[in-house]
This record gives sequence, C-alpha cells and structure tokens, in this order.
Amino acid sequence: MKFGVLCSFSVAHLIAGDMSFEISRNKNQMTENAKDRKRGFWLTSLLVLMLVINPLTAFSYFSNPDLILTVFPNASLGLVYLLGGMCIFNIFLAIGIWMWKKLAIYGFYAVIVFALLTNLYLGVGAIGTLSGLIGGVLLFLTTKNKMDYFT
Repeated sequence: MKFGVLCSFSVAHLIAGDMSFEISRNKNQMTENAKDRKRGFWLTSLLVLMLVINPLTAFSYFSNPDLILTVFPNASLGLVYLLGGMCIFNIFLAIGIWMWKKLAIYGFYAVIVFALLTNLYLGVGAIGTLSGLIGGVLLFLTTKNKMDYFT
C-alpha cells in the first residue's frame, strides 16, 4: 500500500513538474510574442478615437435624452439609455482590443450589427445606416493581419 501511494505520488509529482515546465515555457513564449506585437498607427488611432468619442456620446445620451428623442421620434427613452449603455460597453471593448483580446473584436462586431439594426429601426436612412459600418470595416482592416496576436 505504501509503495502504491509513493509511486502514484511520484508520478503525479513528475507530471505536475512537467506541466509547470510547460506552463512556464508557454508564459515565456507569450511574453516574447507580447514584445513583438505592434499595434500600428491606424489601429492605435481607431482605439484612441473610440476611447474619446464613446464617453462623450454616452454622456450626451444620459445627460440629455430629450434632445435625442426630439431628433429621433421613433426612439423610446429606454432605447436612448440602452444606446448610452452600449457606448460604455464600447469603452470596455476598446480597452479589450488594446489588451489584444479577440473576444473584444467579436464584441465590437456584435455592437456594429446592433447599431445597424437600431439605425434601420429609427429610420436614419441608407447613408446614415451604412456610415455606421465604417468603424467595423476599419477595425477589420487594421486587425486582419494581426489576429495571431489576439488571444
């Protein structure tokens, strides 16, 4: 019985030791990849623009929803607050993209689809609705060659 426990402990310790070596090797490899990452001018500009515009837009949605309701009569007060919440969510997505999170890119694409449907519902018009896709196209163009950097 002692031999079985000792033997299984040694095997478990050996496996755990190999796993910790593997984990530390992966961390070192990830650290090296992190040093090689270059965001590029256009992606950096897009993210900085998102981090500046979205708080201002959210502030306008929350501080003066009546103005939004007069411009878009089809909108409800709940929709205006939801749009303000989406602006705040965009801030977190921009931070996630800055930190090389792939899920943030997909979240931003989902927000773009939501904005497209919202623009159609509000009757913004074809040009206004399609102009809402510019951010998604820019994000795609600036990240398509860098998707390997995102985790």
